Amino acid sequence: MSELKRKLTAIMFTDMVGFTAMMQRDEPKTQKLVVKQRDIIKPLVEKHNGKVLQYTGDGTLCTFGSAIAAVNCAVEIQKALTNEAELKIRIGIHIGDIVFEGDDIYGDGVNVASRIEPLAEPGGICVSGQVYDNIKNQPGLEATSLGSKELKNVERAVEVFALVVEGLPAIKETGARMNAGVSIVQVLYTRRVPHVLGVYLLFSWGIIQLLNWLVNEYVLSPYLPDFGLAASLSLVPTILMLTYFHGKAGLHPWTKVEKIGIPLNLVAAVVVMFVIFQGKDLGAATKTVIVEDEEGVKIERIIPKSEFRKKVAIFAFENESGDSSLDWMGYEIPNMLLIDLYQDLFLQVNMNFYDRFKKAGYARGASTPLTLKRKIAKDIHYEYFVWGTISEQNGNYLLTSRLHETKTGKMIAENSFVREDIFKIVDEMSLQLKFDLDIPKRHIETSVDLPISEIMTNSVPALKEYAAASITRIGGMNIALEHLKQSVKEDPTFAYAYLNLHAIYMLLGQEGKRKEAEQLLMKHLYKLPEREQFRIKNYVFSFREEWEKAFMVTKMWADIYPLDITAHLSVARRYEWRGQLEESIAEY
Repeated sequence: MSELKRKLTAIMFTDMVGFTAMMQRDEPKTQKLVVKQRDIIKPLVEKHNGKVLQYTGDGTLCTFGSAIAAVNCAVEIQKALTNEAELKIRIGIHIGDIVFEGDDIYGDGVNVASRIEPLAEPGGICVSGQVYDNIKNQPGLEATSLGSKELKNVERAVEVFALVVEGLPAIKETGARMNAGVSIVQVLYTRRVPHVLGVYLLFSWGIIQLLNWLVNEYVLSPYLPDFGLAASLSLVPTILMLTYFHGKAGLHPWTKVEKIGIPLNLVAAVVVMFVIFQGKDLGAATKTVIVEDEEGVKIERIIPKSEFRKKVAIFAFENESGDSSLDWMGYEIPNMLLIDLYQDLFLQVNMNFYDRFKKAGYARGASTPLTLKRKIAKDIHYEYFVWGTISEQNGNYLLTSRLHETKTGKMIAENSFVREDIFKIVDEMSLQLKFDLDIPKRHIETSVDLPISEIMTNSVPALKEYAAASITRIGGMNIALEHLKQSVKEDPTFAYAYLNLHAIYMLLGQEGKRKEAEQLLMKHLYKLPEREQFRIKNYVFSFREEWEKAFMVTKMWADIYPLDITAHLSVARRYEWRGQLEESIAEY
């Protein structure tokens, strides 16, 4: 059995560039170049006290007593071949163990040196980090790190340096040589790129969830989670670069790619974030305003900023029960929903589209196509619209609401509610709609949201009479009047019914009845949502010719509900009548 000998030495591999192609083109000529290469290399190796251990076809395996001797020999070999246009070689050098067993030579050091050699440029020299540590203080020998490389059949990453010597070719690192036959998947896995990227994305997801919680808990800008997502994604290139070059254990020098790429990515991220979120408020979703009521009392209010308020158009519900006695609910359910939603400052709601329906040939909006609903919502610049259906199920009412995005027309939420009590159905529908519209959860939990039975009426007969009056009022005022009288008889606290009675008595010229209805209206005004109280106070103060009170009410109305066009119109007219034309124009 041959004796095993192990020796720590500097190993140099050389290899001809393009040998296979040259052999195919002109074998005799190529053989002569191989001989010429050996004739040049062997004496120079011996000059530096080295030894040619093997000739490997077009290459050589040599050993030296020191890294400095190996590198000096390699430099001299490449300089000797500078003028040989057809004879270019690459050289790789490493310090490691060589195992001798008879005529066989092997070992990890041999494998590493053989894998480093392909990374060199034609006419160039690459060395391992161990070799570089031995030569870095030698005059005339400089090197540039190519980073830590994953070499085939080598368990650990090896930092590779390319020698920078006058007369040798400049470094032009290529992807094919960088990975030396190792698949990109292997390289990324060994450098822990998937692991780190996964952790980073999981961390980013956690940050986004935290931002969502903060938005809901502290009523902050809804743009914050999107900001977090955009920021996380825009920094992925930096994470990939850092992981790729530093994912392996140990210290790794900063590469040129990182020094240029990371600052560029950070600048690009800032630019992208600026473009996407320019003009978007990323702070609180609310602000504090000082308003003054009709008595001159100043009040501090916290209200949503205009850009965060949701505008929703509400349309009639379709009666699918087959029972015509439920037709009134098709108009009154959405009206109740409107009044219930009036309580929320984050919502601007509207269902007054009679003229638009009439022009399109649909009386009061019954059975209107989805395309017309979307067109109306789009024309008035409302981001969402709601409609629904009514039917019966086992003696209960079954109401289904559908929320659509105006821009695309797509339905973004559909909810069904089954109850015997239509007032509770409206309350549930209103609450669910707020969640579907992404109103901050904390705001929903802490804001005033009285049951619709408290702010409108808790009497179904009174509600049916009120609905009948609304349906017949345009075509028959006297019929509507009788329905309203019956409505307030069923519920003497029904403020909305008194409001309509006031309007009809005014049109009929029955001044005594009008004043009586006005007194009852104002007596029960506390029941109504604040927004409606402003509207009605303006209406009543105007009749009473209490102009200053009317002006203060409309100002407060517009300040607290800045998206309410009717409020701004009222303020504009008040300014105009007061001779304050510039202020009037601003409101218009």
